[in-house]
Amino acid sequence: MLQVGIILLLSHAVDFLSANSVEPIDCILAEEKCLKDSPCKASYYDYKNCSGTDVMDQVNSVKCKEAADILSQNSVMQCKCQRLKREEHCLNIYWALHPDYVPGYMDSNDSPYVDEQVDKKGANEHARLAAESDKYSETNDCLKEANICSSNQRCSRYRSDYVINCASMDPNGSCDQQKCHHYLREFFKKVPMEFTKRILFCQCNQDSNCAERRRKNIVPKCSFEEKVKKNCLELRDTCLRNNLCKSRFLDYQKHCQLLNKKKDRCPQENHSQCIQSYIRMIGTVMTPNFITNSTMETSLWCTCEGSGDQEVDCKNILTMFTSNKCLKSAIKMEINNSNAIDMDSELANPFTDKVSGLPVFPSIKGQVEEGRTMQVLPVKTKQASSTAPGGSSLNTALTLSTTLFIVLKVMLSI
Repeated sequence: MLQVGIILLLSHAVDFLSANSVEPIDCILAEEKCLKDSPCKASYYDYKNCSGTDVMDQVNSVKCKEAADILSQNSVMQCKCQRLKREEHCLNIYWALHPDYVPGYMDSNDSPYVDEQVDKKGANEHARLAAESDKYSETNDCLKEANICSSNQRCSRYRSDYVINCASMDPNGSCDQQKCHHYLREFFKKVPMEFTKRILFCQCNQDSNCAERRRKNIVPKCSFEEKVKKNCLELRDTCLRNNLCKSRFLDYQKHCQLLNKKKDRCPQENHSQCIQSYIRMIGTVMTPNFITNSTMETSLWCTCEGSGDQEVDCKNILTMFTSNKCLKSAIKMEINNSNAIDMDSELANPFTDKVSGLPVFPSIKGQVEEGRTMQVLPVKTKQASSTAPGGSSLNTALTLSTTLFIVLKVMLSI
């Protein structure tokens, strides 16, 4: 059913938001600020009450229109949410104020979350434990990562919680999937990503035992598989009725979908944002997983059979996980334990040296070991003159940058 935001926001707030691209305020703080202002407070409650009325009543309601006008000039309409701080409460505020089932909205590149740097917390601890585990020459990388997790108190505790709750079966052979999903979300929320992503994307090469362990890392019998596959549209609709799942699905779509299919250009040059958004889908009704132990293919547990005239829409949902070039590229980089940039990507956004401002490229040597700081090679140029931007010095730098890129690409292909 259409929500109040469809009618009330599109006519006023969109123009305002596009003209005011300031840093978004947290929705919880924005609500608190609004409730301290009498006109905003009154409009806020009027607007929320409109969501419970019939669509045509909303269109004809002067009160609803006035509330939308006032709120469109307030920062509460620009608010976003952080991923860890009172997430669900924040999202409830966000979705009470924003358009929901607008045609095409779920295909947009918007997200309720503010873009944040991927947290590197736990990297040093993981590197230390990994170095210790190397003494035992474990060839099964997924087992090695499980042992590393067991050696860390936080990782071990939260992993044990979800394994116990996801492995518990009733006499009919069924599990409490809702409880399982809750503990999975807790694991990925409370444990540093430096641990969780390596458990999910451990490198197996041709080792089928290792790959089988990787596929079963999130206990698929409960978290992923069901006796009967639902239609993917039904799965999506169930997700859209839940503010948390809906928000994470939009965030995944934003960071893992191709912006330009002809150029195969992904939203983020840094694959970590896509990986983070993918991981956060685990523990929702749209939990993805590896399909078998013989491939790197991921999928949702759903089918498009019986979709009728909505088959195209259904397949679009399924292929977001099965045929997603951005996701595949991001997982491949994680599997290879590499933080290197994709040398085949466009040269439009190279790394930049903080001092000189000139493009820099990763050294091959710095790509080998996980957890090491990526080394960069500044482009060597003659000392810059005082010429204006666009002068010969800049042209020289760009020429040398392109030359270095070609040389490095040739070296990588040898």
